[in-house]
Amino acid sequence: MSVLNPKIFLPLCAAGIITGYMAAEYIVPKYFHPTPDTKLTVEDIFRAIGDQPNYFRQTLAGNYLSGQYAQRHKDWDMAHEYMQRVARKDKTSADIQKHNMVLSMASGDALSAIEAARDVLKTDPQDILAMMFASLGHFKNGNYEGVKRQLSDVGDNNVAAFIVPVLEMWADTAEKKLSIDSLIPNSFYGYQALLAGEYIGNHKPAVKFAMDSFKLEEVDLRDLEKYADIFALYDKSDKALELYKLVKKHLGTNKELTNKIYALEKNQPAGPFINLPEINSPQEGAAYVYLDMAEILMREKSDDSATIFAQMALYLNPKLYSAHSIIAEVYQRSERGDDAIKALQNIPQGNDLYILSQRKIAEIYATQENNTKAIEILQGLYDTTQDIDALVQIGDIHRYEENYEAAVETYNKVFAITGEPTKDEWHILYARGMALERLKKFPEAEADLQQALGFRPDNPYLLNYLGYSWVDQGIKLEESLEMISKAVAMLPRDGYITDSLGWAYYKMKDFEKAVPFLERAVELLPYDATINDHLGDAYWQVGRKNEAKFQWQRALNYIETPSEEEELKEKLTLKLVSGLDALPAKAINQTGDDE
Repeated sequence: MSVLNPKIFLPLCAAGIITGYMAAEYIVPKYFHPTPDTKLTVEDIFRAIGDQPNYFRQTLAGNYLSGQYAQRHKDWDMAHEYMQRVARKDKTSADIQKHNMVLSMASGDALSAIEAARDVLKTDPQDILAMMFASLGHFKNGNYEGVKRQLSDVGDNNVAAFIVPVLEMWADTAEKKLSIDSLIPNSFYGYQALLAGEYIGNHKPAVKFAMDSFKLEEVDLRDLEKYADIFALYDKSDKALELYKLVKKHLGTNKELTNKIYALEKNQPAGPFINLPEINSPQEGAAYVYLDMAEILMREKSDDSATIFAQMALYLNPKLYSAHSIIAEVYQRSERGDDAIKALQNIPQGNDLYILSQRKIAEIYATQENNTKAIEILQGLYDTTQDIDALVQIGDIHRYEENYEAAVETYNKVFAITGEPTKDEWHILYARGMALERLKKFPEAEADLQQALGFRPDNPYLLNYLGYSWVDQGIKLEESLEMISKAVAMLPRDGYITDSLGWAYYKMKDFEKAVPFLERAVELLPYDATINDHLGDAYWQVGRKNEAKFQWQRALNYIETPSEEEELKEKLTLKLVSGLDALPAKAINQTGDDE
């Protein structure tokens, strides 16, 4: 059997197991044809809208369609409830029974899913997902021989073949055996083998297998640190340091990662800064298999499958709180903010994920425009944990709601606590600089933005914001042009940055060069009022006056917040009547800001 890349095969494998069961819209049960049971009479309708407003007729078709609607909107609890009603009435449809089995697991009712799986296997002994769910039940009960017996029925030529060997390996650890001889060398198996070797205390063969199996191209960057942790613990410091530095380069750093890199560079043990997964039984080891699959599937946006595998992980180990984070992410992507909050609230204070979960809850409240609740949560988080990032997030919320004074006050509080800004706090300087610029305190804003740029000289957004701020004031135009050109080269499809470059040429009175960049900016962001206004001004300057008025009218139509853009609205109205000649020279074209 050829070596498989888990980054490609694992998502396809796991999603493939689930997909057939989730595609119930292709099933057309017999009860969709009109029958006396499904028809509503005129008397029924009057009863429903008249004296009995709570009258509902329960039908198989109605429950089925309601379940389908709930499933499409990721409302797993309701989808499960409706499909259970159908499954109780229609016990002859294998498809309905299988679909009910999957929805049971998706909603977190693992016991019902396992019970349904056993019923499915009575009529279809080769059903792959039913076998997987049944083996989950054996893991939970500590029946590891039952696990192996159940999984032995899974053939080598189906989509579950990739998952089975590593689950069998964990079942064998009940006898202190490390069964890795049948594993194909790849990074997914390698990491699981290391965890199993740690659990039974048989490190050497596990480390050798992992080193032979590890392939950088197979591993998501977000997983590299946990591989590096294992290597660091087992005297593979050079490989660990290489991976830690790669993580730092591409994903940034944090206190723990900084400590690990520092320790290894000084030839000191990194162990004090590493927290390995705590595995106390084979079933908890298997839980990490399901958790890793859920994480990969979530990243691949296979949301239904990610939810199911996360629930399987939680069933075997309710303390795998990162599974709640995965479920919350799926809910949030489906715009089910309240359900996401409910999932995140399962993560207890004291857990490593608690602070992140509270910040995420606040973020969701902010997207729901409940900033008061968001700030309340963040302030409480800071009060109990002294988490500085919670304060930064409060400042960001104030800035997004255009309460710039409160934003600056909050950022000032952050620096009063942390002291002189460091390179790791460049983003706070950037945020405070933007807020100060909006308050028209430009000398202070410029100082923050320049200091942030000193820490991050190649950040395109910083280059653009500071460059545009200078352009808008008509100062340092040559330097601005160089900075913004660099930003455009890095992000050529960013409409705001492209607009800034066009506006820089405009301010330098090179109107012919300004036009194509401003036209491109309008292509990228056709409904932005300021960008349309800029293009109108450039058209006017090159003699395309009818087109200029057309762009100004578009800009006027696209103003979304009249209170904020009152000045722009007034200038556009004047320009539509008399062109740029209608404005005082000092006011011409001072019409907006870009970030």
